[in-house]
Amino acid sequence: MKQSLLTLARTIVLVSIGILCLFSAPALFAQRLIYHVDLTQTDKHFVPVEVQLADVRPDTLVFQMPIWAPGIYSTVHYGRFIRDFQALDSSGNELPVVHPTKDLWKVPNGGNVARIRYQAEDSHSDLSSPEIGLARIDEKGLFANTEALFGYFDNDESIPATMLFNVPKGWMVATTLDPATDGATTGDAEFHQTSFNVDDYATLASSPLIAAPHFSAVQFTRDGVDYAVVAGGENAFPVDSFASATNQIARAENSFFGKVPYRRYLFVVYTGAEQPFGIAHGTSSVYTLPNGDWSAHAPAIEHLVAATMFKTWNGGQFHISQLGPVDFTEPIEARSLWFSEGVSEYYAELLRVRYGLITAPDFFTAIDNWEGLANGDGSGDTGSLESLSLRMKTFNPICVECLRARGSLAAMLMDIEIRDKTHRKHSLDNVLLRMDRDVRTGKTYNDAKFDKTLSAYSSVDLSAFYDRYICKSDVLPLEAYLEKMGAGSDVPDGMKTGNEFGLALALNTAGTAIIDAPENDSLEAEEVLADNKAKEMDLKPGDTVVAIDGENVSPESVEDAKARLAAGRLVKLALVRNAKAVPVRVKSKHPRTASDLRLALVSRPSAEQLALRNAIIGKRRLKRSKHAKFYAQTKGAR
Repeated sequence: MKQSLLTLARTIVLVSIGILCLFSAPALFAQRLIYHVDLTQTDKHFVPVEVQLADVRPDTLVFQMPIWAPGIYSTVHYGRFIRDFQALDSSGNELPVVHPTKDLWKVPNGGNVARIRYQAEDSHSDLSSPEIGLARIDEKGLFANTEALFGYFDNDESIPATMLFNVPKGWMVATTLDPATDGATTGDAEFHQTSFNVDDYATLASSPLIAAPHFSAVQFTRDGVDYAVVAGGENAFPVDSFASATNQIARAENSFFGKVPYRRYLFVVYTGAEQPFGIAHGTSSVYTLPNGDWSAHAPAIEHLVAATMFKTWNGGQFHISQLGPVDFTEPIEARSLWFSEGVSEYYAELLRVRYGLITAPDFFTAIDNWEGLANGDGSGDTGSLESLSLRMKTFNPICVECLRARGSLAAMLMDIEIRDKTHRKHSLDNVLLRMDRDVRTGKTYNDAKFDKTLSAYSSVDLSAFYDRYICKSDVLPLEAYLEKMGAGSDVPDGMKTGNEFGLALALNTAGTAIIDAPENDSLEAEEVLADNKAKEMDLKPGDTVVAIDGENVSPESVEDAKARLAAGRLVKLALVRNAKAVPVRVKSKHPRTASDLRLALVSRPSAEQLALRNAIIGKRRLKRSKHAKFYAQTKGAR
């Protein structure tokens, strides 16, 4: 009897606490959105969406569609693809709606809203973004960046939701959202779920979505993590070959970082797109690929996968503050985007050569390709890496390509600089691994002081390097840095002059340079006259150079001049003739191009060169990666 009374008392207390919580914090525990997404009309190129609002009762309800797409560098204004927006009360009566901007809807009597309805249109061919940032809605199904379909309410991205998809019988659905139903969620059953839970809008926005009558799927396990590859689109895709490649890439990158920051991972591939593109989310990566033979496109696809997956860490887990948590109403404007892009491109090749997935010649071919793409942003003005980063809020595929290529070269040179200055005790590896450890503290990095972070984490003062090659548009002295690791351009016999750069300058202690042995057959020189006209002139051994491109002579300016000449660019010298400075324009008659030259390893490197080469691209022993849950404080990072 006493036991029964005690149990009854405890029950009364628990119920009382529950009632107290229910009445004291309704906004905290009762708010929820329920999405009904109709995929039965995709052949009409739109998707009807209805959202029920549970205890969301503001005076004025505001519905916001994202303005831009993180990771894709596109200011899209997704509200342009929303039509027939309605707000309804509990009786089904339509309420007045104000539409002040293309991405915003306001309902003045927000407290009476029971649900909203709208239709999301097909947007995949819009020129504001690559297809990967939009939504393809057609008779074959749906392939979507979810930001193109769904918005959020009252500037509150924290409201949880339930997603309910109505799909034709037998259709398959792939996403990284958590299933809301009990039962098997592995194997084919995983792709027949239609109800999902969403923690917040950032989770929804970083969850790709593909739904179709059928798509190819392959699953594998690596380092205790379940991976799935799904492929849809116009033609059959060699999903097994893709899965095999991703398995090995995941193995290499997991080994480098030593742990895995996700429980499961989804690769989504959609073929038939005009542009190859990849984007990384916290637990997935998505790719749009042109149709074609796997054997012909495999090297490019494997590089794209490796670079995209690396951004799961670099830009996803650790990042500058502008990359997360994301403000979907303000396109990112940051000077350090070159780091997440360029460093990821560099390590995509570096880790693959270290772990035996490609050869050293393959690695140097990638460097050749970067060099060929590094100066073509489509504007005629290449600018600095910082200025390229700041241009990313408006999509320009050539500009993005230029940022990645030049960022890759800058990352490699920085890696060599750190290793050289510390006698191989430190490297860019240490910087990345330190940033990875910082993730657990929730730390992000200051965009304006990023150079100081790199210096502190590398144990090398990188301020001069950063100023010349990141903040300014100085030509990257690729040849000089590669020489440190016993590599350089393999010059064809037909281009050899005995002095491949066409200009030999010897520095002296007076802060000037003396021309040693000009190759008149390989250089064109003009004296600049007062009216800006020019007359041909000869460079002579013994000529003194007191300035290069308007700056004092230094070892760096000499290397820059050689690199400019080798690339076919104009160099301005100030020579001393008859005790006065003479301005001279110099240009190579036989400039090098990416198609002329191929980087290669020196056959007989010095011991120092060999040691640096082995430190950078030498083989690594695979470490057993530890499976870990999501890092702390990383929700919303893209």
